Amino acid sequence: APAPAAAAAPGADEIYVVRSGDTLSGIAKRVGLAESELMALNRIRDRDFLFEGQRLRVSRAATPAAAAAVAAT
Repeated sequence: APAPAAAAAPGADEIYVVRSGDTLSGIAKRVGLAESELMALNRIRDRDFLFEGQRLRVSRAATPAAAAAVAAT
């Protein structure tokens, strides 16, 4: 089983490294953000332009739903 992700400190940014086969919508769902929020946070203009190894900022404190998801784990 995969190791559980460590919870981020409140207000801290986390980094997600894009893997082969990842999609922006899939990453957004996995980290608890709307796709548009993830795009804005990383200044992504083309949702179809991701590459393996790309480092995306994901702020767990960006939305109340994301913060609740972290607290529930």
